[in-house]
Amino acid sequence: PLKMLVCRVLLGDCARGAPGLRRPPPKSGTELYDSVSNSPASKANYASQNVMFGVFDNAQVYPEYVVQYVKGPASGVVAPRGVVGGFGGPA
Repeated sequence: PLKMLVCRVLLGDCARGAPGLRRPPPKSGTELYDSVSNSPASKANYASQNVMFGVFDNAQVYPEYVVQYVKGPASGVVAPRGVVGGFGGPA
């Protein structure tokens, strides 16, 4: 079965991303941005737009749930089966 992680992600200060980045771009001097996006100005309204974010530090990501998908017997369509398990913390 296919599985998907549902995570909370701390974005912090966000800059415009670019292909091939291995770390966030510099903010000023030696300080770096916390994350990148294809549309950093849309951070507040990301749910209604096609906005992607990238983070570079695993400590910025908190996995909350695993959603498992299974194929339906009649249609062959993959549909969510439900939450397999939570990782604890606030709901």
